[in-house]
Amino acid sequence: MPPVLTTTSDARIVQDADGLIVSIATDSPGHTVYGWPADDLIGASAPQMVHPDDRLLARTVRDDVRTTGRTQRVHIRVRSLGGRWLWVECTFSAWPADDGSLGYRTAVDLRDVSTQYLSDEILGPLLDLRRIMDAADDLDEAWERGLESLARMAGFGWAAAWERHDGSPLRRRTVVLTTSTASPVHATPAEVDRAWADGVPYWPAELDGPTRDGHTSMLLPMTALGEVIAIVEVGGPDHTVLPTSIDMAAEIVARLGDAIRRRQADDELTLATQRFELAYNEAAIGMALVAPDGAFIDANPSLCRLLGRERSELAEIGFQAITHADDLEADLHYVQEMLAGERTTYQMEKRYLRPDGSVVWGLLSVSLVHDVHGEPLHFISQIQDIDARKRAELELGRSEAQFRAAFDRSPIGMAIIEFDGADDGRIVEINGQLGYLAHQLGVDGSEHWSHSFWQHGGLGLRAHLAGSLADGPVAWESHLTGPKGDRWARVVAAPADRSSGSDRRMLILQVEDITEQHLAQEELAHNALHDSLTGLPNRVLLTSRIEHAQERSGRNGRHVGVLYVDLDNFKDVNDTLGHGAGDSLLREVATRFSSVVRPTDTAARLGGDEFVVLCEDLSTDRIEAQSELLEIADRLHETLRDPIGDDEAPQFVSASIGSHLVTGTGTPIRETLGNADVAMYRAKALGRSRTAVFDEALRTEALERIRIAAELRHAIDRDELSVVYQPIVDMRTGAVSAAEALLRWEHPELGQVPPNRFIDIAEESNLIVQLGRFVADDVCATLARFPHLRYITMNVSARQLATSDFVEATLDALQRHGVDPGRLAVELTENVLIDAVGSSLRQLDELRGHGVGVGVDDFGTGFASLTYLKRLPVTFVKVDRSFVSGVPTNDDDRSIVEAVVGLAHALKLQPIAEGVETDDQAAFLQSLDCPLAQGYLFGRPAPAEALAVVSRP
Repeated sequence: MPPVLTTTSDARIVQDADGLIVSIATDSPGHTVYGWPADDLIGASAPQMVHPDDRLLARTVRDDVRTTGRTQRVHIRVRSLGGRWLWVECTFSAWPADDGSLGYRTAVDLRDVSTQYLSDEILGPLLDLRRIMDAADDLDEAWERGLESLARMAGFGWAAAWERHDGSPLRRRTVVLTTSTASPVHATPAEVDRAWADGVPYWPAELDGPTRDGHTSMLLPMTALGEVIAIVEVGGPDHTVLPTSIDMAAEIVARLGDAIRRRQADDELTLATQRFELAYNEAAIGMALVAPDGAFIDANPSLCRLLGRERSELAEIGFQAITHADDLEADLHYVQEMLAGERTTYQMEKRYLRPDGSVVWGLLSVSLVHDVHGEPLHFISQIQDIDARKRAELELGRSEAQFRAAFDRSPIGMAIIEFDGADDGRIVEINGQLGYLAHQLGVDGSEHWSHSFWQHGGLGLRAHLAGSLADGPVAWESHLTGPKGDRWARVVAAPADRSSGSDRRMLILQVEDITEQHLAQEELAHNALHDSLTGLPNRVLLTSRIEHAQERSGRNGRHVGVLYVDLDNFKDVNDTLGHGAGDSLLREVATRFSSVVRPTDTAARLGGDEFVVLCEDLSTDRIEAQSELLEIADRLHETLRDPIGDDEAPQFVSASIGSHLVTGTGTPIRETLGNADVAMYRAKALGRSRTAVFDEALRTEALERIRIAAELRHAIDRDELSVVYQPIVDMRTGAVSAAEALLRWEHPELGQVPPNRFIDIAEESNLIVQLGRFVADDVCATLARFPHLRYITMNVSARQLATSDFVEATLDALQRHGVDPGRLAVELTENVLIDAVGSSLRQLDELRGHGVGVGVDDFGTGFASLTYLKRLPVTFVKVDRSFVSGVPTNDDDRSIVEAVVGLAHALKLQPIAEGVETDDQAAFLQSLDCPLAQGYLFGRPAPAEALAVVSRP
């Protein structure tokens, strides 16, 4: 009669009179008894598994039961497969023989009661071991807490764990109790490998095992599901290692192994759950969890988008409510079959109903999840959007005529190619769009594609054919050529469906004309490197070519030349004829420059009216190279001599050119262009329409200008600037009625810096705005000090006039010092007034509207005309000193001065003569009824204090 396991026993064994095991009953995982495979124990000696100290007790109880038939219960120690001694409650009872008689066999019910033998102090922490390890943030912390608990509860000074993952070298974790004086003396890797291979403890027998430096350590295999997952090593001083420590350690290691494996399983489950949630929520196809009754438990975002519904909305309905009526019966049939266990999965194409009444096709794949008891838990549904494909299939399947219409009316070229085993395929069909593409190439559609297809190099089908037929669709771009020109196409080759079983291989070819797109991309790439107005290379491309030219120069020793070209008076064209005329002129200049440079040269436009010509491969001799570069510059000058535009309104333009030579890569590109730019400004200063060569003198001058600009930035803060005033006298009374403010700079090292040395630099660096505000403040303060002065004039540059807050800053200075705006006047040169357009003119008008006077300085030296004088808000003009110096002896100067003064009177403007140095000049001006004059005859520029003396009547 086979043994029957009781509900409270770990196992029941039946032994014969000799103590040999004859049968076993157990429901443990793997059919084991304390780790021993049950089948291996059949025929083994039961007493050999009992602790030597407990064998006599076990034998005595067994014999008594066999003799008396009474059931007896005792606690003895039984060895597990891992070598640990377990306290086991053994219930001995007589087992009847086959004939029903007693006295031959004995049945023993086994129940592990080891925990009853642990002290109350240890039992609580042992039972809390799972809670302690579950509270860890990760597996590493769980190991650390577990090892610490092991050492503390079993009374060891330290504990360690040896791990090996996927054949990797051994890895050791060690925890030493802070209260222990023990220092770990670890086993060797070889000893660990032995314990790992044997799967049994490697420890001192009867506490007489390996001892190192007064310390005892032992190795305890940690097993899970019959496999060693780690070797736990515990140890401490010899006197602290007791038998109870060994048994307790073995028990804790078993619990620790369970906890570690459980924690690993929990971590793996968490990771798997996270991965599932990520895959579920980010999946490109719809997914849902559906209850057995059809209600939606959850749906991922893709499914919500496909169905046009929110998750909350789906949670309130079942799949039946959104299934098309024609598909519902089949769907429910599959569901019933799965719930009945007749199938494990099903797949079907079905239609879903959206809230707006529209229908969407989906490919539904369903599997069923069961709970631990085998009961249906929920369905996992995957719904792939096949609406486009399904509708296309339905559309194409309606009739052959509709298929032909779709094929012929496709917006891209299509062809069907058939292969019958030969290397070359035969085109059996082309649509109209492919025929139109052939027409654009200038070839006959059917003849070209059918008979000359493989000889046509454009499509490159041979190179992609094998891959297309073997691996699926292949796409590429091709350049097609023909008698009528070139076209570009995107080609897709895909194998046709062979589900019909035919041996013929079919290839569907799609040829999309992308010529416009290709040309647009080329144009974008071209525009990124070329000037949009002239088509010349822009600064980006020029910089790249200079870099490469200098690299080549470093290898071959040949010079590289740069010509920096600026058109003279180009602004006049824009202002007089408009920007359209200016753009036309720039395009014509670009064309002319491109026609006269060498094929290896690069003519580029930087912007505005600035061009650069890069000249490569000049002579290795610097003098010869300079001569070659200047010859190219002469060609640029020469090509501009002819008028530009039509004969009725010809435009003449010249250029100032700066020339610079470099070799190799020693000169940075920015410096190369900068040096040529400096030379170009020298050409302008020398009278324009010429070429200037950059040399060290220009470098020195440029460095000097840089230094002046740098020092000028700090001049105001260092109190180096001052304002002086030259009196303007009333020619009829001789009294000082006004003054002109002039800026002076006293530098601690450079001394008195002349205005002509720093004013232009201030203009270029925009410091003129700050200097102008300094002068305006001083002028307003001086007017406040001397209320009997009618007004003071101050010079204003074009840069100042172009700032948006010029008027505001000027009026603010007047208001701060309490000065009437009518006592302030601004002077501008003729050229500044001519250039004053738009916002600058509005600022002058606004100033004049507040009462500030506006005057023309050095009148007669520029290009002002009566038209400008009438258009601009001018209140006075100054006769230039170059004309006054010649009167009354020089007839030409006399005529000019008479004309200017007469013109001023005629226009109701107040004339002021400059540079009066002699009594004869003063008398002549008085004869012309010129009311005001200034010059050394009346006083030199001096500090404001001097006005207190000369201004009193």
